[in-house]
Amino acid sequence: MPLPSARNPNINHERAAHAAVMAAVCAAGVFLVFASPLILSQNLLGRGAFDQIHFHEPVVRTFAEQLSRGWSALDVRDYRSATTPGYHLLLAMVARYVHPSPMLLQAIGSLFTAALLALLAGGATALAARRGALRPARLGLVLVIPAMASMYVLFPGVWLLPDNLGWLLVLSIGLVALQLIGSPIRSIAGRAGLLALGGTLLLALVLVRQSHLWAAAMLWAAAWIGGAPGDRVLHDLAQRGRAALLALLATLPAFVAVGAFALLWGGLTPPSFRDQYGGGINPAAPAFILSLAAVFSIFFAGTIGPAAVMLLRTSPRLVIVAATFGLALAAAPETTFIYEARATGLWNLVKVAPVIAERTSLLLLVLAPLGAAALCAWAAALPFRERWLFLAALAAFAAAQTASPLCWQRYVEPFLLGLFALGAATIVDAPGRAVAAARWGGPALLGAACALLTAAMLHRAEIPPDTEPTPDGRRKVRELPAAPDRPAPPPAD
Repeated sequence: MPLPSARNPNINHERAAHAAVMAAVCAAGVFLVFASPLILSQNLLGRGAFDQIHFHEPVVRTFAEQLSRGWSALDVRDYRSATTPGYHLLLAMVARYVHPSPMLLQAIGSLFTAALLALLAGGATALAARRGALRPARLGLVLVIPAMASMYVLFPGVWLLPDNLGWLLVLSIGLVALQLIGSPIRSIAGRAGLLALGGTLLLALVLVRQSHLWAAAMLWAAAWIGGAPGDRVLHDLAQRGRAALLALLATLPAFVAVGAFALLWGGLTPPSFRDQYGGGINPAAPAFILSLAAVFSIFFAGTIGPAAVMLLRTSPRLVIVAATFGLALAAAPETTFIYEARATGLWNLVKVAPVIAERTSLLLLVLAPLGAAALCAWAAALPFRERWLFLAALAAFAAAQTASPLCWQRYVEPFLLGLFALGAATIVDAPGRAVAAARWGGPALLGAACALLTAAMLHRAEIPPDTEPTPDGRRKVRELPAAPDRPAPPPAD
């Protein structure tokens, strides 16, 4: 039984827009305050610097050099990044047509993260205002604190990594999907316009990170859910089917783009990365995602706690089935620590935790069922349409992560923090001072924990391996007689 709908027809749209803008500016400003000293000091320590020095900056400079000879000289058949070349081409144009300064490139790159946090804070504020929350801008900022403090968001905002441009586009598509379900009766032209925008954003996304093709599922689900009036997803199938078909057509260019790169590379990554990223699956990914969801959901107890209590009272069997499913996902595959397929973050705890039969992590065996139960509470707390979009996005993301041979926390944490921030902003407040205090205090406490981990990682950061100083005081890849094509990244986080 879901809680009351989050929609409030009496909201002041002008005030809500002003609150969203204020929250967006504050979030971007806070990030830039912390990121700027690291960029200006040209700090080249730690995992973020390692990836910049070994992979992304060389690609940017290679593309810039090719652009100096004309666009026809651009060669994307193979380069030192496992992603599609969109991020690197954008910065290569800055290096070619503005200035090649490393500091400038990092400063421009940081704007993608500032935009990501601004859009997340503004989106969360707008959703909170829409359901009539008090002080929506403050709540939106509190909900974004964990993402702002996460090392997996901060580091790509300081060093040259394509992660956050990808997340920015994922978030943009998610907000378009929320618009599609926000008004169940929409003109064909209006719906087509939103889907065209979503399809364009998806095309841009897969040109930056092809692994985010899963985001198409958010547009498909939103088109189906919002394609007809009423809160029954199996009602008016013809009308919903037409809307879903329109969504499929809008996302087709992104699939064509990924297919074209696959033909060019002979696989889903450039040839240099085929052995590491180009094949295989990681069946431990769903259990890892559920486990991380369990940890993060503890800090959102003030938001989903009332729904969890109600669910245990009214539908205990559903909770038991979900927990059993989570248990099966953790028990069936091997879930031990494996460098480098399963490393960083929570995997570091898996590494030292007890293991059953040398293949099953006891930690994931406990956390995954709790995560499945927590997701039931999230679903029960969310309004009907938002609930199904939330679950569709989560399922598509988990499927994409399972299809990748690498399950690193840096690929999962930003998604969950963003999803939970938007979900929490959508859920109606439950009565009670204690619940209200937990609703605000939980995300702030999670943000503090993320900040401590980020600070510790920065404090312990070391000189990236396989690098050497340059005359200008920076660092470059050390030239070795028999250097491998791609050195393994250090287990820094």
